[in-house]
Formats: sequence, C-alpha cells, structure tokens
Amino acid sequence: MIENRFMTVKELAQYLHIGMNKAYSLCKQSDFPICKFGNKIYIDKIALDSTWIPNRKATTLH
Repeated sequence: MIENRFMTVKELAQYLHIGMNKAYSLCKQSDFPICKFGNKIYIDKIALDSTWIPNRKATTLH
C-alpha cells in the first residue's frame, strides 16, 4: 500500500498522540510544514518526519 504524503490535522493529532487544539496550534507555527488548499490544512509528512521532528529539542509537546 502506498502511504499518503499529506495528512489532515486530525491525522496529525493521532500521529503525534496529541489533542486537536495542540495540532492546530502546531499548524500555526511558522516553521511547521503545512500546505493550504483553500481553507483546508494538510501536513507534509515527509517534511515533518525528516526535518521538523528531528530539529525539535527533547521536550514534550505539551
């Protein structure tokens, strides 16, 4: 099965085991890898895994 490159905010929350409010908060950060199509927000999973997550300090997301 081919994995999707982009995920929704709901899928992001499930992927990172965080709540929806925190997921939307992350999407508002200037360095967070999102793509907007109209008013829909999609997260680039490849950029998230290869760039954004490794560059985070070893702290919790809470």
